[in-house]
Amino acid sequence: MPGERLPADRRYNPLAMNPYVLFKAMPQARNYTEAELIRAMDLLLQCNRRLVTSGLDEALVLQQTLVQIVGTKAVEGRGPRVEGGSPEARLATIGPRHATA
Repeated sequence: MPGERLPADRRYNPLAMNPYVLFKAMPQARNYTEAELIRAMDLLLQCNRRLVTSGLDEALVLQQTLVQIVGTKAVEGRGPRVEGGSPEARLATIGPRHATA
């Protein structure tokens, strides 16, 4: 990807991130198309706004967002590209620390 397409903000620029974080994220990112990753980032931004501006239960907001992200392929009928074949299996690849309420 050309450098001019990367964000100027260091928090969002992969070239400015800790290499280990990228090393761990890349295998997961390969399970999604570019459009799906962009959609996921948009959903996470919306989730963050809901967490900051509403009194909603934080765990519920995060769970709903994760289901929207990982459940997309199952809804579209294409099936996920991750072994296990279900949104739950995709959540399991994130790790129990991040998937529990």
